[in-house]
Amino acid sequence: MDAAALASAMNEVQRLKIQLNMVSESNETRSNLTKSVENLQSDGIKAVEAYNSLSLKLEQSKDQNSWREGKMPERYSNGDDSSNSKWGSSRVFDENRRKKDEGMTARSKSSNPFGEARLREEVLAEKGQDWKKLDEELE
Repeated sequence: MDAAALASAMNEVQRLKIQLNMVSESNETRSNLTKSVENLQSDGIKAVEAYNSLSLKLEQSKDQNSWREGKMPERYSNGDDSSNSKWGSSRVFDENRRKKDEGMTARSKSSNPFGEARLREEVLAEKGQDWKKLDEELE
């Protein structure tokens, strides 16, 4: 009877070992699947970022071509056909073309939020002051 009980206990231990191995393999598989999903998500995010970057570059390229041809880019138009026609009679387009033709490449003060602001070092140098000494005194 003791031998039968011992054999039964050994069979039970063997069965539990097999189940434990299966659980361990299942956890390993789950861990690997989790890593795979994370990698796929990361790749997906990178792909979306690349797509958005290329899409933006394409839109900018289209805009540049439209401006060169004297047309308003599609994304700035309000949907009617007149907004994308030649701008020859448009005051804004004529003014910009005139500036370009005269070789004026500098922006107007109104388009620069800093106006004609200059570096602090340049202003102090014109006044004959050493900006390094002033900085040391402030410290």
